[in-house]
Amino acid sequence: MRIHPAENRFENNQSHEAIEHPFEEAQYGQQQQVLRHQAQFQREIDGMRLKRRESEVMLESIIAALQNTLEFVREQDIREGRFLQHLRPTA
Repeated sequence: MRIHPAENRFENNQSHEAIEHPFEEAQYGQQQQVLRHQAQFQREIDGMRLKRRESEVMLESIIAALQNTLEFVREQDIREGRFLQHLRPTA
């Protein structure tokens, strides 16, 4: 059986594709894995940002509560005529 040049090119093309195909699949798989990892990292970053914001809000509320408490105590001291020595301005 004699192979015609057109058939020979077809066979060479098929063997070339057979060699490249696994590499393309591997490269595609790697790209998909990278995209999955990037998405996972982004979700983790978003979660950390959310936790940071929740912590900021909690700290701001604690600071506000402390400021209100200090203001209340100072006003109460002023009403009762008690002035704390270390809060009195010096001339």
